[in-house]
Amino acid sequence: MPHSKKVVVLPWVVPQVLPRVVPQVLPRVLPQVVSRVVSRVLPRVVPQVLPRVVPQVLPRVLPQVVSWVVSRVLPRVVPQVLPRVVPQVLPRVLPQVVSRVVSRVLPRVVPQVLPRVVSGSSGGPRSGAPSGGPSGAPSGAPSGGLSGGLSGAPSGGVSGAPSGAPSDCSEVLHSGSTSSGVYWLHPPHSPRGFNAYCDQNTDGGGWTVFQRREDGDVDFFRGWDAYRDGFGRTTGEHWLGLERLAVLTGSGGFELRVDLWDWQNDSAFALYSHFSVALDSVNPEEDGYPLHVDGYSGTAGDSLLKHSGMRFTTADRDQDLSENNCAGFYRGAWWYRNCHTSNLNGQYLGRPHGGAHHSYADGIEWSSWTGWQYSLKKTEMKIRPRPGPGLDRDQDQTRDLDQTRDLDQTRDPDQSRDQD
Repeated sequence: MPHSKKVVVLPWVVPQVLPRVVPQVLPRVLPQVVSRVVSRVLPRVVPQVLPRVVPQVLPRVLPQVVSWVVSRVLPRVVPQVLPRVVPQVLPRVLPQVVSRVVSRVLPRVVPQVLPRVVSGSSGGPRSGAPSGGPSGAPSGAPSGGLSGGLSGAPSGGVSGAPSGAPSDCSEVLHSGSTSSGVYWLHPPHSPRGFNAYCDQNTDGGGWTVFQRREDGDVDFFRGWDAYRDGFGRTTGEHWLGLERLAVLTGSGGFELRVDLWDWQNDSAFALYSHFSVALDSVNPEEDGYPLHVDGYSGTAGDSLLKHSGMRFTTADRDQDLSENNCAGFYRGAWWYRNCHTSNLNGQYLGRPHGGAHHSYADGIEWSSWTGWQYSLKKTEMKIRPRPGPGLDRDQDQTRDLDQTRDLDQTRDPDQSRDQD
């Protein structure tokens, strides 16, 4: 009998309670649930589920969906929709499209295309610029080479630098080119040259930019081959490539500048007087492109010295000191130790409400400036030859390789566990 009473009561109670409770509870609970699912559940579930589901489901479903759309939907919808939509939408959209192409696309494309067209007709050194992209991205992550004449690790092609070709952006500056932009570089030990962005404005200029984050257009959660060869656009977000960094800095004598911007457009920088990748290495890739950095100064605080001596780690090549893969857990690729104090190749987070995020240390982080739960809006990493006589490389080679400080002495050690 008690059970039957409940059944009788519910039809009376539910219609009265739900209209009162739902409008009060739902606006509070739903944003929290959605935020947690987007920030925590989806980044873990999607990379695991998609590679399994898509190859099985897509070949079966896609042909049926396309056939149904083409045979039934389009013949009914297009004749009705087009006459109404085109006169209303086109006058609004077309000026915006033209404006965006003129203001954003052309300034990036023309400087890259014109030198190739001109040099291609005159037989200049740019006509042999490589094309194609890297492979080996983690499951579900895109891959592709640097646009603007940059892709793939240097191999084959022209042997020896062409006469007068600059080896880095400081030589471009000394040759009289004082404008920032994309230039063709040909370091002495590079089998063939490549395009790179030269910053000729910051702190006297002469900087070769090898990493830029600014708008989230390029996915930086990629595999070993992509980070070895480089990806992105030299005029926008890009990673120049570990192989090129090794060619440029492997003999020492370079300094590193890291420029950072937050979502309030405040800026800070970190300058390191000694920087090299794969210093004096015979086989840089086999050695893991180890980082050597020392001599900090600047306004952002030091968040890189801990990583000195470490090999580069990606989601598909674990070379850190953690029992788990730091790249997989913190959604990036870096010279991780156990695990990091900086993560400039992490996820582009923070939009549209600023850089603060609920997840832990998996954004574009520079912990000494903004902590581990604030993803930066923009970053640039750039190098140039160290000024002054007596370029001492001893500090590059003698960094203590046994530093074992964790990401933060006070944080929960369980945070560094991978989710394998």
